[in-house]
Amino acid sequence: MSPVGEITAMMPGRILSILVKEGQRISAGETLCILEAMKMHNEVRAPRDGIVADLRVAEGAIVNGGDLLMNVKY
Repeated sequence: MSPVGEITAMMPGRILSILVKEGQRISAGETLCILEAMKMHNEVRAPRDGIVADLRVAEGAIVNGGDLLMNVKY
């Protein structure tokens, strides 16, 4: 597991909750965090299995589309 992938915000909004911690193993399709945009809750999901390497946002943070949320080692 050496390549690192970036998990980014799919649209502008606010991070309601972060459901993972640095160092945690994740599975493809697992919900990593909840992004609120236009009064809707959007699940940010893992594209594949990996390990959360670096969280870049905190709950309550306002993000733009494309902002880096976390790095994942694959």
